[in-house]
Amino acid sequence: MLWHFERKVAQKYRIDWALFPGAGAAGGVGWAALAFLGATYQAGFDLIARVTQLEKKIQVADLVITGEGKIDAQTWHGKVPDGVYRLANHWNKPVVALCGIQEGTSPIPVFDLVSVAPNMESAQKEAEKWIFEVVRRCINK
Repeated sequence: MLWHFERKVAQKYRIDWALFPGAGAAGGVGWAALAFLGATYQAGFDLIARVTQLEKKIQVADLVITGEGKIDAQTWHGKVPDGVYRLANHWNKPVVALCGIQEGTSPIPVFDLVSVAPNMESAQKEAEKWIFEVVRRCINK
């Protein structure tokens, strides 16, 4: 039904925002803002990086740490760890990622909670404990 609605809006306004990057984020809020509110697209990472002056911070860092709940193939196509990785790589800074669970390969070292926790439930419910354990193991390597 929503696809039908989107098609009708696209025909009426002669725009097709459905496949625009970010249009499906937060349940289609991006699409609605583009279609009805005259919003313009801006990548979330770029905005946050600019506001926090992330690039300046990376320039002076010895090590850059990023993270995500799940690191998988999608991560390296515009999510926060991808943006952090690109900035760190630009400034020749080492970068690692911490996550809950990792699937697939990564261009950077990834340390996940599931690898140190006894099971997924423990990794989720006692995340703080397992983050400390992952960091401890990173330091001791």
